[in-house]
Amino acid sequence: MSEPNPVRARNTAVVLGLLRAHRTMSRTELARRCGLSLPTVMEIVEQLLADGYVRAAGSGPATGGRPSRLYEFDPSGRFAIGVSLGTHTASAVLTDLDAAVVDEASEPSELLVGPDATVAQTRRLIDRVLPAPRRDRIQGIGLGVAALVLDSEDRALRPHADWPAVPLRSLIAQHYGLGAEIENYAKAVSVGEHRFGAGRGRRNMLCVVLQDGVGAGLISDGELYRGDDGAAGRFGATLVHLPGRPRVPLDEVAGAAGIEALANARTPGRKWRAAEVFAAAEAGDPTARAVVGEVGAALAEAVYNAVVLAAPDLVVLSGNVASAGGALLADPVRDLLTRAHTRGRTPSVVPGTLGEQAGAIGAAALLLQNTFVDPVVL
Repeated sequence: MSEPNPVRARNTAVVLGLLRAHRTMSRTELARRCGLSLPTVMEIVEQLLADGYVRAAGSGPATGGRPSRLYEFDPSGRFAIGVSLGTHTASAVLTDLDAAVVDEASEPSELLVGPDATVAQTRRLIDRVLPAPRRDRIQGIGLGVAALVLDSEDRALRPHADWPAVPLRSLIAQHYGLGAEIENYAKAVSVGEHRFGAGRGRRNMLCVVLQDGVGAGLISDGELYRGDDGAAGRFGATLVHLPGRPRVPLDEVAGAAGIEALANARTPGRKWRAAEVFAAAEAGDPTARAVVGEVGAALAEAVYNAVVLAAPDLVVLSGNVASAGGALLADPVRDLLTRAHTRGRTPSVVPGTLGEQAGAIGAAALLLQNTFVDPVVL
């Protein structure tokens, strides 16, 4: 997979993607499916065998000649590292080529402490999951960070506007001698849910990530839409309506801090946590139900507007707030889309499936998506 020729690299990724999707195939079938010549596919498969991505799987039935040799995708042949740097928690995972977690580590985040602390913490987490016996089988390192990651600044990050740009990707790549990818946290989660979670097999998907704030990622024709300067996905800046108030950013309504502020304003002297608001609403508490009703309506409005613009066939609600809210948030979104979406198919609304490690798995997926081409995008 270290071939510098971009055409050869793309062909290799296509062959590996087909093997991953179908698990076991012959070289003749691979050549037919991907449109490459049999000699080219034979050469690619031999290299994949040598690099540990596939393994021999016996022989298929004879079809008038010798039985065909079969090859299968080997998810445990190589590994990827994903690092998630949130505002409260930082974590790292070691995954196989199917993004199944092999090892993990987490600790309180130092992202907002400063650039040096951020770099040091990233290296510390990687070291905790980087296995010495398997180091030569590490595909690379993916980084998902709760910060703007802009193309114009060479993919450096700025957790604070007054910070200097932090070239975390290049620093990590140089330190470990491995390829590295970096993306905003919400977009990393979106790639993870698309490739390995709730959005597998979909060409067009909107993933809304509800954490302290609100972010989103749009998958268009099987690829992450990054927008001008890589700045797409600031879904929390979407203006929404609250009863009796001017339009406000969605962050102030559907992020954890916004939900807590809405609840605290209705009950002076009490300090709510977002999860407590949802639990109380489920139990019938009228204050909590009123707050959750406002949150659900605002989220539905924002998602509806995005759906009308981008026409995804799936909406995934991910993040700890989405998990805590469950149907209390999903139902208003689903109801508004069903009632008001008058053109085209109404997209399904489903929860994310990657759980608490969605950020780190998504970061690993940033790296793995370059390893094999998903047949859905061919």
